[in-house]
Amino acid sequence: MKYLYASVAMAALTIGAPVAAQTAGGNVANTIFLVDESGSMAGEQTFLEQFVLDIDPALKIAGFTERNYGLMGFAGPGTGPANLREFTVGTGQLGTA
Repeated sequence: MKYLYASVAMAALTIGAPVAAQTAGGNVANTIFLVDESGSMAGEQTFLEQFVLDIDPALKIAGFTERNYGLMGFAGPGTGPANLREFTVGTGQLGTA
């Protein structure tokens, strides 16, 4: 498991597939960004799009044949104690860059 912290207010978790899955269908990287949605974090929020476009080719070079991205927000108009909110990427929970 690899951890990547883009900033204090934004974190991403990249999970590689188990070895058995890697040999059967290639390496899969699922990266989920957890982003602070408060207004003071606007600069960090706009940074995310370019960050994904930059990290995607790096993951490909590292051998990940399938790269998926997800997005969750907190401290905004969500639900629960942290006001969590899930965003659709493409047509589902995970999408491509």
